[in-house]
Amino acid sequence: MIYSFLDNHSSTLKHVNEKLSTPAEVKSKTVHLLLYTKSSSDHSILLSEIESAKLAYHTYPLPDAIQPRLVLKGIPPNVPEGDVRTGLIALNLSVVRISQLTKTDRATSTVLTKYPIFIITFAPGTDMRKVLQIRKLCHCIITWEKFKNSRPVRQCFNCQSFGHSSNFCGKPPKCVKCDQSHATKDCIKPVGSLPKCVNCGVDHPANFSGCPRYQQQLHYNQRTASHKLHQTRAPKPTSLPHRYQQANFPVLQTPHPPPVRHKHGLTLQRNRRTYRTNFSVPHLTP
Repeated sequence: MIYSFLDNHSSTLKHVNEKLSTPAEVKSKTVHLLLYTKSSSDHSILLSEIESAKLAYHTYPLPDAIQPRLVLKGIPPNVPEGDVRTGLIALNLSVVRISQLTKTDRATSTVLTKYPIFIITFAPGTDMRKVLQIRKLCHCIITWEKFKNSRPVRQCFNCQSFGHSSNFCGKPPKCVKCDQSHATKDCIKPVGSLPKCVNCGVDHPANFSGCPRYQQQLHYNQRTASHKLHQTRAPKPTSLPHRYQQANFPVLQTPHPPPVRHKHGLTLQRNRRTYRTNFSVPHLTP
């Protein structure tokens, strides 16, 4: 996504598409452009062109670059993260990062409590079915759970916008404590002064979950998820299509069976109440 229109739209895209194996697809929105590529190589070339032009943008990780995460439970809290990493590497698993859930004193940054919960980030392409089959680690019986972010709305730590990550953001930085264009670590706001949200302009930090813009994005995500769930669980039609209705089939004609011939020349016609005989009945006179 590019957060501006191109000065020379046609000539610029023509120049970029000449470097791609397949031309990029472009969708125009209100104040930005959406660009789609067909391959990871084209994505890298297009991203390099956008960065060289110094355009504000954000993108998303490619499917083959996503780092899956799982929650590991069952290991005592006093086991170091290094031992967990060593045990996973011994099982031929590539681990990117291990984080243990802790409770920390904000004033002194001292760890008060360690919880027996570890968040494991694996390398891209890791076979998660193989990971889920692991039942013992560090001499303990373990369980795996799906990782769920504590914040249902993704927010960028760089520009404070919603819907993307700071790892794939090319916009100018915005402070989370004030509405100035600088990184949060470089903020010189006096201690005790009121913060100001860069998204709505109200006196609260930009990552406040009660922010009107945050609530708007949250409701949008919930409506989108509910719509997708409704589509996947849509009931199948119970009535047959029109061309398969029973009234359109021809009426079946049941053929009559051939007559059965018995002894003494008596012929019996099935399903009929008529009989015929070859015997002559004498005429009786009074």
